[in-house]
Amino acid sequence: MKLACGHAAYELYPHLTEPYLVDFVPLGVMSEAERMAFGEGISGALRLWPELGSRAFMGAVGGSPDKRDTTGAWIIVQPGRYRYAVLEGTIVHIVLSEYLACRVGW
Repeated sequence: MKLACGHAAYELYPHLTEPYLVDFVPLGVMSEAERMAFGEGISGALRLWPELGSRAFMGAVGGSPDKRDTTGAWIIVQPGRYRYAVLEGTIVHIVLSEYLACRVGW
């Protein structure tokens, strides 16, 4: 929860309340359909523009403001160890060590 709150605040500056979704499961026990559903929509394409001035907006108009490694909407903090994506509607996806998939939504 702490990681997801931090990423959401860092990227979007939302006003967060209690999350409606907190989900985590090892990638290895997910079915192919579940893995596809976890990554669905994480292509980097925007349906709505983020808040003006937010890090998400800066990334949408000109790339990563701090030269982060990105793959679509995934922000790769450390290859093979930690990556995350913050999606519209304030849903944070996190993958730890390419083992644990986490999702938190507000």
